[in-house]
Amino acid sequence: MTTGNRNRSRTASRLFRDVRPNGAVDYTRFSTTLQASIPEQKSINAELADLEGLVILRSFSDEAVSRSIADRKDLLAMFAFIEQNATDIGYIIVNELERLTGDVSQHETVVQLV
Repeated sequence: MTTGNRNRSRTASRLFRDVRPNGAVDYTRFSTTLQASIPEQKSINAELADLEGLVILRSFSDEAVSRSIADRKDLLAMFAFIEQNATDIGYIIVNELERLTGDVSQHETVVQLV
């Protein structure tokens, strides 16, 4: 990412912060042992939250499960938590988008649930 793009991204982040609550949830997932561990992902998410001035209100994690949304109980619990606490949560933190949406076809489903 170039310096110009990085600065625009930070500016956009600050603009959203003016209208969004700074509460966040973080989500971690792995399906095989070849992927980053849950503690590694949580560390990255916490670092990002600190960098952006966000407060992680609750963490959700699915271990050794497939990409199927139906198989990820904590992902579904996260969506329910967000719905119940919508006025406090402005962000979902994942260290890789693939952790949240297993593939492009799931992206639309996840967006609708959020």
